[in-house]
Amino acid sequence: MEMMNLKPAFARKLNQQGLSPLHMAVKQGHKGMAPRFLGIDKDLVRVKGKNGKTLLHFISEAGNHDGMLDRILEICPQCIQDVNALHIAVENNRLDVL
Repeated sequence: MEMMNLKPAFARKLNQQGLSPLHMAVKQGHKGMAPRFLGIDKDLVRVKGKNGKTLLHFISEAGNHDGMLDRILEICPQCIQDVNALHIAVENNRLDVL
């Protein structure tokens, strides 16, 4: 968080696996970090990582753990325009996302 405060562009950088800090926080189950990142810049949810995947892609594939999808859509409702989450959720049998 301190790095983001000092250099906000850091939050948009991808690591060698093609993941942003926000992608990594969600992937690693750090549920409190995502809202903190998005509190600084709500458009971080729209950062495209490996293969053009946004955070919404990740959640649509992995499931709506701890209501993360709800929080993300409250913070940045425009992110739904970046992905066809419905198709991804159906392909991955994620009824919780639907």
